[in-house]
Amino acid sequence: MREYYGKRVKDFFETKGKYFLVKPAIMRALPKSEKGHRLLDVGCGTGVLYDAVAKKGFKYYGIDASEEMLKRAGLEHPHGGYIVARGDKFAHFLRGSLTLL
Repeated sequence: MREYYGKRVKDFFETKGKYFLVKPAIMRALPKSEKGHRLLDVGCGTGVLYDAVAKKGFKYYGIDASEEMLKRAGLEHPHGGYIVARGDKFAHFLRGSLTLL
């Protein structure tokens, strides 16, 4: 899977569905963070949700198995924190230190 998404980073970044469907849904559902809580986006890809999460006051962290996707995320959203790993193998270690997962 890592290789699949690594080769398709440009296609993934240019997909418009996530901008019209996913981001507005996140903006409606995500509460406002007034204390700078931390949020982990598991399978974050290119960090598409960074702006929506940051606008709500959260510190954004993204985890993805594709190093190429995270390179693009870092270029587009340099203030986020990014970790190369599979979410199902890593995220449970962070549960106690995050507000939302």
